[in-house]
Amino acid sequence: MQTKLTEGFKNDWVISADGTRIGYRQIGNGPGLILLHGALQSSLNFTELAKALSADFTVYVPDRRGRGLSGPYHAGDDLVTEANDLIAIIRQTKTVNIFGLSSGAVITLQALMLENGLQKIALYEPPLAIAGHPFNKLDGPYQKALKDNNYGRAFVAILKGTGDDSLFSKLPPFITAPLINRQMKSQLKKPADDEIPLRVLVENFSQDRIVINDSARLLPEIKDIRTSMLLLGGTKSAGYLEKALDSLQQIIPRARRIYLKGLGHIAADNSEQPLKVAEVLLDFFKFQGHLPVTN
Repeated sequence: MQTKLTEGFKNDWVISADGTRIGYRQIGNGPGLILLHGALQSSLNFTELAKALSADFTVYVPDRRGRGLSGPYHAGDDLVTEANDLIAIIRQTKTVNIFGLSSGAVITLQALMLENGLQKIALYEPPLAIAGHPFNKLDGPYQKALKDNNYGRAFVAILKGTGDDSLFSKLPPFITAPLINRQMKSQLKKPADDEIPLRVLVENFSQDRIVINDSARLLPEIKDIRTSMLLLGGTKSAGYLEKALDSLQQIIPRARRIYLKGLGHIAADNSEQPLKVAEVLLDFFKFQGHLPVTN
């Protein structure tokens, strides 16, 4: 069933290397461009960004496994597992351009290490494990909350541990967690057609932690990348995300770097400033050939 959020999209799917079905939404005409979401998101979070790009590209927006159109996670799933999901879509759609946000950007980097022929990659603040796991501070509270079946408190732990500056992360958990738990129960009782329950996204965050932890081994491998690359970050984002981009730029000096003034980590999300992100992506992906090397 199509809703206002998904109007104009058609759905398709592919079978990944381990046999898991991976679904994606498609809109537009022209060269292929894949948009890969991050933690606490699904394909539904990128519908406005996809529509803004659809006049110039055939845009594919996957649901990472564990969400919406895609099959579940399995024991042992890791960064390579999710990169193989992306590669399956790359091969089916013959797409050579990818935009990845957050952990989706990490997965995109891993796919780039495994798949030949990709031409242009735009990465928005991949939370790379440069000097240990960037989310170490949230592990204890997050795991304890899951064990206690308190998904509202687990959600608050994620916000605080990832440097979110919203009101929910600033208020004491004993105030916010009960409110979020009530919202989650309401979602599960009456799920909307165009909504992934927050509880599902909170549970899936444990897989994003695995993806990010695995990212540490990528850094030595990416120094020889020749793919044209754009590194994006917002001036309102947490400091550890800027450090990750700094490290990537040092390793890949030919990469282009852009700061988006006044934007934060999920700027591409429907709820933030997807049209501003689209402007930058159109400029990058429509440019013919590779970007000039700058040092």
